[in-house]
Amino acid sequence: MNDDAIYTRNTRDKNPESAPNQPHGIVKWVYAAVGCASLVLGTIGIFLPFLPTTVFYLCTLYCFAKSSVRLNLWFTSTKLYRKHLESFAKRRTLTLQTKITSILMLTLLMGFGIYMMWGKTATGCVALGCVWLFHVLYFSVGIKTEKTQTAEIKE
Repeated sequence: MNDDAIYTRNTRDKNPESAPNQPHGIVKWVYAAVGCASLVLGTIGIFLPFLPTTVFYLCTLYCFAKSSVRLNLWFTSTKLYRKHLESFAKRRTLTLQTKITSILMLTLLMGFGIYMMWGKTATGCVALGCVWLFHVLYFSVGIKTEKTQTAEIKE
């Protein structure tokens, strides 16, 4: 191993931005760009009901975690994260309202896609139907529903 390789490895290990299993170079920038784009789309989704906020914020969380420690820490400290994703990220649960909203938006988007393909390609309709079914089952059965504080007080 030459001196340049040792220097590069040692300086990378001391850099807090560079954690193990994090990409470097252009891939890091691509993750950051995709994370920023999904953050913007998720925020727009708060106001436009056909954009799934939670899905875009999950993408943001993943991309920021892969791209930069600083971006990840910033995003996880925002009110948007706490409101939409904190329960899922920490306890793998979602509130009933978030689950219903996600399934409803997914159903509308998939239904529109199936409507546009109806009569043109049966394979596309079947594929979208299978994706829709998988997502509905996953949100219904795979993700636990978080009890709200009011429900805990009544019990």
